Amino acid sequence: MALLSERIAFAVHSNHLDIRSMTTTKVPMSIRLDANARERLKAIAAREYAWHQSCDGALKHFDETGLHATHEEVMAWMGTWGTDRESPASVCHP
Repeated sequence: MALLSERIAFAVHSNHLDIRSMTTTKVPMSIRLDANARERLKAIAAREYAWHQSCDGALKHFDETGLHATHEEVMAWMGTWGTDRESPASVCHP
């Protein structure tokens, strides 16, 4: 059986990643990142955290009130962005 590092190297080299053939064992590892890469990674993590907080807040609001806008309503509203006929945000309803 190939070592995990050999299987990853093969997957990267061949542009093919077969998750089923990789181990599910978690192995801690460390890598060195330059300051720029660390800052970019922190910014990405902060954006993802903010996005998840926003989603959690929206779900909590829906659970408490039942108010919502449908996908179609939101997409129709967003379709007007940047046009001369930009419409106001969709109104939430039960």
